[in-house]
Amino acid sequence: MGMGLRGVMVQTQTYYPSDMLGFFESNYCLLLRLLPVDSQWTVVSARVNSSLSLEIKLIENSLYTTTISLLSTIQKGKTVVKMDKWPIRLYHDAKVAEVLATLDGRQLDFKLSYPNKRMHQPDEKYRANEHLKEWLIACVRKFPLGLPTENQVLSNE
Repeated sequence: MGMGLRGVMVQTQTYYPSDMLGFFESNYCLLLRLLPVDSQWTVVSARVNSSLSLEIKLIENSLYTTTISLLSTIQKGKTVVKMDKWPIRLYHDAKVAEVLATLDGRQLDFKLSYPNKRMHQPDEKYRANEHLKEWLIACVRKFPLGLPTENQVLSNE
């Protein structure tokens, strides 16, 4: 309860940031834990387990933003399957990171009308960032000290 105009008590609502902003902030923090501190890196990669690999490439680096590409692959025998390939932008001033596009390169909109011409889900951006967060949490658990660089052992099984 809060005091409104003319001294009348009014019900006030507590502000809660959207889940999407929470994903952006979490993804930023998790990515910083995985990426090398050294600003000279261009690619980091690691085996998450016997069949799953992760590769992060530096696409663009500027004062306020960094754009990376995160690729996960599964290998069964001699067959390698791309699971996810996300272009991700980190905004250092706001301390958030967001998935920019889908696996096929289509830019993600915050909200789509539904039904739409291609029958994309109305909350694709939300789902992509939620999935990225879950993926990054698993990677941070596997590599609590960050992803190995070229000078370190690439397998942590």
